[in-house]
Amino acid sequence: MKDFGDTPFENNKETLFYLCEQKAGAYEVELMVTSDDGAWHRLKTTFTALKRNTIYTLKVYGNGADLRVEVLVDDWENGTSSESGQVLKGLIDKAASELSEGVEINERGDTVFIPYMGSNFRLVLKAEEDANLMVNGVVEGVTIASQSSSRSMEPFAEVVVESDRKMPGSVQEYIYLDVYRQTVQTGRVVLVFRPNPIGLSGKLAFDSDAVCDFARYIDGELGLITLPEGKKIELEIPQGEAPWMKIEVNEETGVHRVIAGWKPNDPDADGRVQEARLLVSDIDGSHPEVYTIKRQNWGLPVVNVNGTWWCKYNLRGNVKNYSDQILINNDPVPDEQNVFEYLKTCSDEELLNIMGDQYQAGNPEGLKLTHDGSRFYYEGYRTTVSGNFGTMLPTEMAPDGYQIPNYNNYRFFAWGDNCNLGYSEWGVFNNNLGQRMNYSVAERSLTVDGVRYGTLGLYDFVYENTHWAIFGWGHQYNEQEIAPMAILLATYGNAGSSWQLEGYPKSDGRGNWIKFGGQNSSKTRTIRCVKTPVEYIYE
Repeated sequence: MKDFGDTPFENNKETLFYLCEQKAGAYEVELMVTSDDGAWHRLKTTFTALKRNTIYTLKVYGNGADLRVEVLVDDWENGTSSESGQVLKGLIDKAASELSEGVEINERGDTVFIPYMGSNFRLVLKAEEDANLMVNGVVEGVTIASQSSSRSMEPFAEVVVESDRKMPGSVQEYIYLDVYRQTVQTGRVVLVFRPNPIGLSGKLAFDSDAVCDFARYIDGELGLITLPEGKKIELEIPQGEAPWMKIEVNEETGVHRVIAGWKPNDPDADGRVQEARLLVSDIDGSHPEVYTIKRQNWGLPVVNVNGTWWCKYNLRGNVKNYSDQILINNDPVPDEQNVFEYLKTCSDEELLNIMGDQYQAGNPEGLKLTHDGSRFYYEGYRTTVSGNFGTMLPTEMAPDGYQIPNYNNYRFFAWGDNCNLGYSEWGVFNNNLGQRMNYSVAERSLTVDGVRYGTLGLYDFVYENTHWAIFGWGHQYNEQEIAPMAILLATYGNAGSSWQLEGYPKSDGRGNWIKFGGQNSSKTRTIRCVKTPVEYIYE
């Protein structure tokens, strides 16, 4: 065992042992090394044999806690035993090499440090006449072209290295230029690709063009950025674009939060791309780096009821596809109008357009109301389903930025779990939270392609002069039958129960109920989303 004590052993070389030849077996070497942070690391490597007249060099290198050990093998150089060492083969000919800005070669000539900003340079390696060069390792954005040749009868290997700029959040990576004489490795040059010093975590990930394109709607915290000393970051929103993104800095930690916001009922939320740029530079503005972030701007019409942003309409088509939904710019009932009043008097064709589809958990495609000449049913209904609205993630069956409501969301519109609203054209109650709520109930008949579907229930809840209407098809509960006035609502948080609006025609006299109770998962649901909470709302 060899102990170097507390003395740092950096950029140095020392003879460890002289050993007898041992041809058979595998011989393990173990090193205990401390990194800059004081942590101990156990490094291991193995010799397959120990040959006579051979030098085995243990090379330890790395960055921070990323430490590695490798074995280099070379012939013994004649001389006194106290002066014997390695012949310098496979090292860099610094004078013949052509380096680009920022590329550094260590004193020994066996390690090249490449800056994160990108480089294009040529290395010349010393080599023996019958030596071969092998490139080991792959780093994204790096290309290496190598050739072996001779110059004035002096053998050498030439390597051209092209390296793209590395992005924030990258790590230090390595490529090895290994020199072999026959099957024996006689040298190694390590290419060390330094990481971008800008720390990055979260959802942000920049491509080789320094662009992060989410290609969908996204809001909330996009990422955390840590700047190296002497750098600053600024946010640039293109002229004419809304301030959809902002940066908040924690003065204590220096961490910058990149946050995407949401604008309720944004008329521009039609899928167009929003863009913002992060400008990182020295404090004086020099050495600028530009990083671009893009998202699609989508949104659904909403109303705010007691702090919860409720969608005005039921989902239709694919739950993840905004293009299938009623969007803000094609809202048939703008804010100054009342959805409930519209539904009572609009044509059957307009009502069919606005009602939405039915859904079974696990299937993102809406089930369309269909008539086969004898009965109505929902196309695609299955008696067994792959999911459960109560236990699936609430965002799984909703467009990006929205989610399935939970028990408490719907509880706001009831005073218990089994409430009879009757047939009140204008009623009032105190909900479970003590707020005063007004409501109205109506019904209308619907004919589809000349076939009478039946009676539909319509409900309007009013809190502090804000109207929120609930409506929908009755649910299908087996392969043959639909309950026309039983609107079963997709509800998150309980595997066996859902909220429901259970209605009966006024001629029946049994009332209209809002209730929470047991329902099996195969029954179809109406999906009315709420906006997933977001911390940044912009104008």
